Amino acid sequence: MQAYNSSAYDSANMQTSITRMVIDGTQGTAYGPGLVQLFNDAADTSTKTSGNLYSVLRAYNSGKINAAELSDGQGATPAYVSNIANYLQGWNG
Repeated sequence: MQAYNSSAYDSANMQTSITRMVIDGTQGTAYGPGLVQLFNDAADTSTKTSGNLYSVLRAYNSGKINAAELSDGQGATPAYVSNIANYLQGWNG
């Protein structure tokens, strides 16, 4: 897990850098929200994630949401949302 402008991986300090990256990805950084904030915002349907888990995933991956087409990565991984949806349903291929 990572977040925009988050901690970088450091092979000389693997455990610390991985822990920091997970914290940045879940809690966010000064440059943007993490998954926790995005999920909390999803409960408020007036936000850009509009209460939709898949919109949360798109916001986490790209920071932008095309609500009409969540596979529009807008510069990020286009298949990210559909891949996570498939994993949540047990697909591993």
